[in-house]
Amino acid sequence: MDMLPKIEIDGASKKIGNNIVLNQIQLTVEPGDVIGLQGINGSGKTMLLRLMAGLIHPTKGRVLIDGKILGIDLEFPPSLGSFVSSSENVKLSNRKRFAACWPS
Repeated sequence: MDMLPKIEIDGASKKIGNNIVLNQIQLTVEPGDVIGLQGINGSGKTMLLRLMAGLIHPTKGRVLIDGKILGIDLEFPPSLGSFVSSSENVKLSNRKRFAACWPS
């Protein structure tokens, strides 16, 4: 698992029009960490994943992949891991850390 990058989200916010979609997100994901996102529809889960993948850029704050600023030092991360099957998900369930996303 040491091939996976360290992901740091440092005070990232995303505003679209007058809507604050993400508000000052602080998150560090170490290589090998398994996390899950939980929240109601429209709470920003997909937007956070888009931010981490380099598909959008934060209005404020920054995303770092192995210490490199996404969108400046690095256009896209080389890899953020992979999807796992249901059975693999059950095996990993004791290692999960959930980040809840709720609208403000």
